[in-house]
Amino acid sequence: MVAVTDVIADISRAFVSEVTSIETDDAEVADRHVVADVNLMMGVAWHPGGDFALTTLNRTKSLVPMTRLLQGWTITNGLAVIWKDGAVDQVHKSRHPAHCCGPPRI
Repeated sequence: MVAVTDVIADISRAFVSEVTSIETDDAEVADRHVVADVNLMMGVAWHPGGDFALTTLNRTKSLVPMTRLLQGWTITNGLAVIWKDGAVDQVHKSRHPAHCCGPPRI
């Protein structure tokens, strides 16, 4: 089985990424897992038993100017855990939004 990541592009809604599992024997799509609010995923690795997969993710904050890139305000890095039943859990490297530096704290 091969996993392919892609972004579902639609400027009228929030970012959505997808992990597509493809059976290598017959080149057919076995499953699709949608990951909300993510626009870049790379490096999918499945557990040997097939219970879950891990992939890196990036969530960009499209309303923050790119001049704040060095401060880390424009991108949130993390991991996505994709479970066999299709559920997706996201673990973000950044702190909880309540602890982030926002305009009132600058």
